[in-house]
Amino acid sequence: MLAYNLKSAWAYWLKEGFQLFWEYELPAWAAKFLDALSKRAMRLRIDSAKKFARAVRARRELLVNYVRAKKRFSSGVIECRYNKAEVTLRKAHG
Repeated sequence: MLAYNLKSAWAYWLKEGFQLFWEYELPAWAAKFLDALSKRAMRLRIDSAKKFARAVRARRELLVNYVRAKKRFSSGVIECRYNKAEVTLRKAHG
């Protein structure tokens, strides 16, 4: 499919390529991967790919921090507390 240069094939390749990020263990390699992926996405003539690349570049440090934390931390605790606050507010209103 890539030989035909289909936009949908390149978009699929980009999506699947980004999934490899979650396997990185070293922050330096993860950062290089993100840089290369976003550079490749910017070269594609697909507006959504360019939008994706800009989003990755804007959040690069946050993504690399995920690898630095060695995946030990989860936002589950924060989400739980946020949910409890939302439920409490909902009950208070009605």
